[in-house]
Amino acid sequence: MRKIWKSAELSLAKIINEFPQSNYLADSLYWLGFCFNKLSAAAQTTEEKIRQKQDAITHLNSLIERFSRSPWVNDAEVLRNEIALSFVHNGLIDFKKYIGGEMGSKKDKTSLFIQDETGWIRGFSYTATKHALILKLKAHTDNAMEAQGMDLSGENFAQTSLQELWQLSYDTKTLWPEENLLPPGFKPGVVSTSTISPGLEICKLHEYGITGKGISVAVIDKPILSTHREFSGRIEYIIEVFKDHPRNKRLHFHGIACASLLAGEKYGVVNQGFLYYFAVPDDGKNVSNYTAALEKILQINSELPGPKKIKVVSISDGIPRDKRDNPDSIKLLQTIKEAEKQGMAVVHCGVFPINFIVTGCPPGKNREEAENYELWLYWQRRIYEMDVKERKIYLDNLKLRIGNYICVPGEYRTSNSGNGEYTYWGEGGLSWACPYLAGLIALGLQVNTSMSAQDLYKVIIETSTFNRFGIKVVNPDAYIKKVKNNV
Repeated sequence: MRKIWKSAELSLAKIINEFPQSNYLADSLYWLGFCFNKLSAAAQTTEEKIRQKQDAITHLNSLIERFSRSPWVNDAEVLRNEIALSFVHNGLIDFKKYIGGEMGSKKDKTSLFIQDETGWIRGFSYTATKHALILKLKAHTDNAMEAQGMDLSGENFAQTSLQELWQLSYDTKTLWPEENLLPPGFKPGVVSTSTISPGLEICKLHEYGITGKGISVAVIDKPILSTHREFSGRIEYIIEVFKDHPRNKRLHFHGIACASLLAGEKYGVVNQGFLYYFAVPDDGKNVSNYTAALEKILQINSELPGPKKIKVVSISDGIPRDKRDNPDSIKLLQTIKEAEKQGMAVVHCGVFPINFIVTGCPPGKNREEAENYELWLYWQRRIYEMDVKERKIYLDNLKLRIGNYICVPGEYRTSNSGNGEYTYWGEGGLSWACPYLAGLIALGLQVNTSMSAQDLYKVIIETSTFNRFGIKVVNPDAYIKKVKNNV
């Protein structure tokens, strides 16, 4: 194996030295760094191992500095982090500057995951609940702690922390105890109304007329009430895909949440876009149902005039990794590709060009400021529940990967749940982030109709910025400015 890596190293070095203008120079620099790192594993002496790892970092640095816009930069930073971390663990602290990708470079001075003596991250909001009822909810709702429609009026939350209650999900029908039985500062109505804004200054874009007006978007999800005031005059509700299905009239919370977070007048990123809603039954056949709905969209688009064609489709679901090879999954992925060929952006939670996860701004903080957005509560909880040793290993690994993820608002959010009704979501998921991302793409198409979905994906990634918590958060204002300048 050592001979193979040595041969590859010599071949790549030849390309770099003899063809300095090659279009494959960035590729060669990455793989040369990769080869040196592999060779170090088979080194005979410690000195040889260190030299080869240093050579690897030298070539990765060259790639990062000379080809800053190359798609190889992200992989180079991850590999450089991994090598640097091995140096630091062996006492060579000079290499600490490379840990964290851009976080350790001149581009950004933000610290990454500052830990206290227990290894927990300072400033993160996740709190392990102690209240008996919330513990019960947690056990029965896969940790999501959902209290929609529950009568909590007989409970005493006076000794419960604000953070615990902020992580709880509830709605208009949830009944709360008297104020003296709630922690100081917790007002359910204030929390829900303060989290209506999509966040990250989307509302400011709306003030400038960037609202998605003139752009048609689509949601594929479970049946909803088609007469919601949130979409008054801006919705076409389509059930023809499964016209006679017995579950067509069974309304579902998931669909209205996704639709309102994308295109709701009060809650949505695209609050003036036209919404096509494709209702699919909740019958356990999600993947094949999405395919049928997407095929219907392709048919409708073939009949619509250019300006009215559906440009963005949001599907708040994904295909489980262990089912991507089955016939239904393959057909859905093929249909998505066909839609993309015809100029549509199909945003979903599966294999998607933007590797996105969830972020959220806890109530009481300014949700328009990216600095207040934290790592996904789902990941915070997982890290919190680890022992100190396991936590350190996990965070060391996460530091290497976190720059690969784009964080999109999807928790501590309020969505519509009925005419005049709402649901506040404490811990969120990709389902709520997906409409936000789809909305960003629609806003980009409003200001620059000539850009393709693939171009817009790249701009979203390029303009996302690291915040004080060390996560890379979408930056709608910078994104729109760059999209405008690409005219």
